[in-house]
Amino acid sequence: MVVANVVVVVLLVLVCVASGAADLTRQAQVVATVTRVGFPEHLVPGLGAIKLVGAAGLLVGLGVTVVGVAAAGGLTAYFVAAMAAHVRVGDPPAQVATPLIPLLLSVAAVVTFLAR
Repeated sequence: MVVANVVVVVLLVLVCVASGAADLTRQAQVVATVTRVGFPEHLVPGLGAIKLVGAAGLLVGLGVTVVGVAAAGGLTAYFVAAMAAHVRVGDPPAQVATPLIPLLLSVAAVVTFLAR
């Protein structure tokens, strides 16, 4: 299960770093999405920081399991909230599903951390 955990963590870290960097640099598409779902633009860098801190926690978690479980759990909550925000504003299924892959990776990270 350790190999599965490392693979899931690396994939999720890559997703979170790419997405977090897009947030921190206020990419136009990110800002448009965040404001469309009802959040003010000034929160975009903070959302990116959450993802980057989560990614760092996942990496630390490879050595300290409890940190990995906490980081993966926090990212799971983040991506559930992202999906809920899309549902709340009536986005079509394709946009609601955008956070689905990182959500599934986050859940997989929690499970594989706990199974180590």
